[in-house]
Amino acid sequence: MKKNKRHYVFLICIVLLPVMSAFWGMEVFSQEMHRSRDPFVPLVGGGYERSFSGIDRIFTPSDVRFEGIISGAGGKKAIVLNGEMISEGQTIGLVTVKSIGMNKAEIYIDGVRHIIALYE
Repeated sequence: MKKNKRHYVFLICIVLLPVMSAFWGMEVFSQEMHRSRDPFVPLVGGGYERSFSGIDRIFTPSDVRFEGIISGAGGKKAIVLNGEMISEGQTIGLVTVKSIGMNKAEIYIDGVRHIIALYE
C-alpha cells in the first residue's frame, strides 16, 4: 500500500512540475512586459544623451553605422548614422551629409568623399 502511494505522489509531482514551472515563467514574462521601453521616447533623434558611438565619434568610414533614411514633408531628407539623425547639408563633427538618395548617401568625413549604402 505504501509503495503504491509513493508511486502516485511521484507521478503527481512529475506531472505538476512542468505545469507549475510554466505558470512561474508566465509571471516572469508578464513582469518583463511592464518594464518595456516607453513608446513615446524616440529611438532616433534628440531626447537622450549622446553616447560614445554618436556622429561626433566618426573619424573613419569604418566608424560609420548607417541605419536608415528618413523622408519628411516637403522632400526634406535625413539619415541615421550611429543612432543619430543628420539632415542633408548638415555638418556634425567631421561628418557632412552632401546628398541622400533612395538607399545611399554621399557623406564627407574630414573632407574626404564617401558613398554609403543601406544595402550592400
